[in-house]
Amino acid sequence: MRDPKPFGLNELREMFLSFFESKEHLRLPSFSLVPQDDASLLLINSGMAPMKPYFTGEKEPPRHRVCTCQKCIRTGDIENIGKTATALILRCWATSPSGTTSSGTPSTGPGNF
Repeated sequence: MRDPKPFGLNELREMFLSFFESKEHLRLPSFSLVPQDDASLLLINSGMAPMKPYFTGEKEPPRHRVCTCQKCIRTGDIENIGKTATALILRCWATSPSGTTSSGTPSTGPGNF
C-alpha cells in the first residue's frame, strides 16, 4: 500500500481553517505582528495574543466562535538568530468558543481558552 501524499503547509492551514468554518466558526485574518492597543507586548508572540481583549471581556468578539492562523514571532531564543535552524516567524493556529461553556462556566481543553 502506498503512503498518502504528504500535505504542504498551505494545504494544512486551509484544512484547519475550513474544518472550523464548517463547524460555524468565523475565520479571522491574521492580525498585524505589531500589537494594536496592547502596551504589554512588543510583538505578537502567540496565536491568542491579538484576541486578548475578547478573553478579558474588554471587547465583544465578532462571533461566539472564531478561528485564525496567526503570524507570531518567538523571541525566547532571539540570541540564537543565525546560529541555529530555529525558525523565529511562526504561525499559531487557534480556535476559541469565547472562553465559557453554554452553562457560563470557564471552558478547558484544547482550543478552549
